[in-house]
Amino acid sequence: MVIGNLAVALAITAFQVLTLIAKAELRGIDFHATASGVGWFVGASILLAVGMYGAAETLAGRVPKQEEYIARVLADAIVPRFLAGLYSHIKAPPSALTWITRFLPLTHGLALMRYGLLGDGRAWMQVAPVARAVRRAGFAPSRPAMRGESGSDRPSS
Repeated sequence: MVIGNLAVALAITAFQVLTLIAKAELRGIDFHATASGVGWFVGASILLAVGMYGAAETLAGRVPKQEEYIARVLADAIVPRFLAGLYSHIKAPPSALTWITRFLPLTHGLALMRYGLLGDGRAWMQVAPVARAVRRAGFAPSRPAMRGESGSDRPSS
């Protein structure tokens, strides 16, 4: 049953994403998507949909009564999306909270989606301090600069 629900959730998500992209095109939004960028966008969209669905199923299993679902929407859906930079810039909250948001998987997924459709390498700079900290700790290799980044934005090795 969970796999069936996941398939339906992915289908609904795909419909919503395609509708939003079509409406954005009609309004004149300028996308700079390449084939690889679209691939990154699709991959990030699927991973975010599966991850958010898994979180929703887990949280739904912990709610004792159906009437309590709506009361949890704010904490379970709105706040993480706000913190991840969906509704405002990631640097809008206080600096301590900004550092916490940089560790949220949703923040990285949104940056990857922005990069995929807009070709905006600056989206990665929102989460770059986390990447630099991980590289300095020796957990990840360094990477070359992406389109839209200048050489001064890259961390020194």
